[in-house]
Amino acid sequence: MADIQFADEQIASNAKQKSDPARINFSAFTLRNLEAPTSPAPDKIIQKDYWDISTPGFGLRISSTGARSWVLLARVLRGGVKKVARVTIGKYAERDDDPRGMTLAVARARAHDLRLMVAKGEDPALAKQHSERAKVAASRDTLGAVIDDFLKRYPKSKKLRPATMRQYHYILRGKDFDALRSRSIASITRREVNTFLDEIQDRGVTVTANRALAALRKVMHWAIQRGIIESTPTDHIEPPIAYVPRQRHLFGDVTRKRPNEMALAWRAFAAVGTFGALPMLLMLLGQRLGETSGMRDDELIDLDGAAPMWRLPGARTKNGKEHTIPLGPLAVSIIKAIPCIEESPFVISPTGVRPFTAISHLKRDVDKQIALLSADDPRQYAGQFAEHWTLHDLRRTFKTGLAELGVSGEIRDALMNHSRLGMDTVYNHAQYAAAKRTAVLQWERYISELLDPAKSEKIVLIRAA
Repeated sequence: MADIQFADEQIASNAKQKSDPARINFSAFTLRNLEAPTSPAPDKIIQKDYWDISTPGFGLRISSTGARSWVLLARVLRGGVKKVARVTIGKYAERDDDPRGMTLAVARARAHDLRLMVAKGEDPALAKQHSERAKVAASRDTLGAVIDDFLKRYPKSKKLRPATMRQYHYILRGKDFDALRSRSIASITRREVNTFLDEIQDRGVTVTANRALAALRKVMHWAIQRGIIESTPTDHIEPPIAYVPRQRHLFGDVTRKRPNEMALAWRAFAAVGTFGALPMLLMLLGQRLGETSGMRDDELIDLDGAAPMWRLPGARTKNGKEHTIPLGPLAVSIIKAIPCIEESPFVISPTGVRPFTAISHLKRDVDKQIALLSADDPRQYAGQFAEHWTLHDLRRTFKTGLAELGVSGEIRDALMNHSRLGMDTVYNHAQYAAAKRTAVLQWERYISELLDPAKSEKIVLIRAA
């Protein structure tokens, strides 16, 4: 319904006169054959109204442009005074399957509803305004719209790491949310949230269900803070799957008769070629996958000197703090052997314009090489990699291995950029530079011995594929 236009009393009077040629018996046939008025000038648009004999005040307005609209004349009470108003009901359509307008039957029924509204003293214009405001509010407060607003505004207020926001984008804009995206956020119930989580679990991705619940809960609580909703349906819903920290690592466990798998993994990394440098550095340095794959040339310091290091800026670390990792000769040799792309800021990059991101393909290639090496020497590698593993397990291998080699917890945490606990966060600002370098060199010697026990000082170089 468009805006109400106040009509002249004479128009209403003329519409009542049966002798008016514009007053006809509406039917599909008669309406189809009505001609548009002719404009006296190309730049001037004129309109002509035709009125239905059987429905008082109900008419069809035809423009010289050919446009047709259903209208209704009614006396509307406004400001204590009744005035004749023309209400535009909608566009004209000949067929029911035309989504652009209304057929005669539909428009006539709508005119009847509007007449009942006016008889009750209601103003169709105000009703239209309220309806449009409700529609705007509903469209603005759908879960999809709130998610879009959340992803746009939340990082600015919380200063989240790019990796965290990428995860929110991936989850909240994923296909799992499609069924709820068009729903008003206030109308979503706890039962629907549980059904939503059940459907994710039915696909066999239980961890994703936990993450989806966490992301949805974050959006809902943000919506409460913004005054969009008063309560959240995610309250009192437990994660579908109990969180069990992964314990998988490649260092081995004598007490449980688990073999050390590091040498086999290293040889598989080397067999992959150039990008095998990434998991090699993960094993050597113990840093996070995203941090290592995004390593930049300007973060590497004194590679040819006595104390080479990798300085991670706070913008690229999980806790937002700058982190320095000493580099041993094995790590330096691997970094130097990676083919560099001219003018690329990234150390490991397939194109030079972005860091390496084909993690799943790399993991698949490594697993293929592990299988080939195991088949070539089944006795040496018996029982290795029978259990599922991920590249993140290399970080757990690093910390577990350092602990087994006698490196203190403080140094292990400092190397992995784990936040300090208790009063250490206030008073202990030591960098442990010397102790960290000693631990890294000790770890490199251990790996070298695994690869070639007869030559423990041997440095294994990666070669470009």
